[in-house]
Amino acid sequence: MSDESKRHIMRDLSNHSDEMIKEQIAKGNDGKLNGDNLDIYVTTNDVRMENKNKDYHFFASDITFDRVKVSHLSNSTPIGNTETVALKEMIPSLEEDALYKNALKVILSRVIVNYCESFNWMKPIIPKHIQHPLQEVMSQKSSIHWLPIMLKNEAKYADCVQIMASYDDHLSTWYRKAGRGGDLDNLQVPVGGDQLPRKMYKRFFKTDSGRDKGTLYSLKLLIQRSNVNGKVKSRFEAHEDFALTVGCAYFLNFIMQHFKMKDLADTPSHPKMQKNIKMMHNHHKKELLAAPVKLQVEIYGQVFFVQSQQQGNMLAFELFIGDRKYIINITHEQAAAGAKLSLNDLNNTSIVISIIKNERDDLYNYVNQFMQWSSIVQFKEIKKSPFSFDRSEFETSVTRTINRLKRDLPPLHNEGDEDEDEDEEEEDSDEQ
Repeated sequence: MSDESKRHIMRDLSNHSDEMIKEQIAKGNDGKLNGDNLDIYVTTNDVRMENKNKDYHFFASDITFDRVKVSHLSNSTPIGNTETVALKEMIPSLEEDALYKNALKVILSRVIVNYCESFNWMKPIIPKHIQHPLQEVMSQKSSIHWLPIMLKNEAKYADCVQIMASYDDHLSTWYRKAGRGGDLDNLQVPVGGDQLPRKMYKRFFKTDSGRDKGTLYSLKLLIQRSNVNGKVKSRFEAHEDFALTVGCAYFLNFIMQHFKMKDLADTPSHPKMQKNIKMMHNHHKKELLAAPVKLQVEIYGQVFFVQSQQQGNMLAFELFIGDRKYIINITHEQAAAGAKLSLNDLNNTSIVISIIKNERDDLYNYVNQFMQWSSIVQFKEIKKSPFSFDRSEFETSVTRTINRLKRDLPPLHNEGDEDEDEDEEEEDSDEQ
């Protein structure tokens, strides 16, 4: 194909994208702009003072139109005062935490079934789709259209200003040609970028942790991933695959320990797993799949532990005192705060109920934070990912998205911000 033919095709694609954008805007749809850097490193065989390797910095963008209508929301009156936001509003509540875990339980159950044949009995009771509000709207196809690629470097302030100016020009042109020029005075379009994969990778990938069992660098040496060197920019796919592999390995290792399995082909062992579990009815299997909460009960000065079952918003467990059987129902909030109950038919005997908190060491904290961050990478549709699933199950549920963002905020805080520009220059110099 000649260069002229290529230019004609590019022009036709550009015009088609432009027309589709104006068509969506004419229908009354708004959206958001997404952008990220696109770096191309060009090497030369004959290096001279005037002919060296070059690193070109481009910026690619697209516009994604909203499927959920927000026209009924007010643009003049805020929902709340940002100056008086309480800390608890930025931390997942117990109800939000339970909602997140129930959805995550479905996703992780699919991973277990995929790797462990002994858990195939769970297949009939694992939902194929997680129900959520707005699922009918969000099941519709997304409308995403590319914008022209700009020869701009997002690491430079001047180029960032020009990128934003280009966005402003495009929006003004589209809305005027679509007959919505009057909306420009009050129009607000969100602009988003990537999820800081390199910055987060550097936090967990420490070259001095090779002797620390369970860390990324230790596992990198153990499985001989020589193409993983910490320079995510130059070898993104290799580092992404390694992060997904480690995340899956962490989870499956926990499953083997919890069910006392020597390997993934071994038969799981657990007090609640009966030998005839494959022949049980599905409603009994669902009861086993429900996550129990371990509680500490103090009565008559003695302390013992019980396993409670989640029943709606309540934690329920049986308590035997003498020849009497008591069924205790308590909310998660009461158990977390340490509840004190009285048994009227036992002379108002008091019992204290609280949630048991497991001890956590440095390795636990490391793996826990890594799994939280890797969920950002894993919660998308990647066919090669062990955690592959329909990303709409998490991203299209507004409630679950907010809960996940609240959980992901702590790992995104830096212990002293690193200069991204210096990191990029360092990687560029290493490549040269």
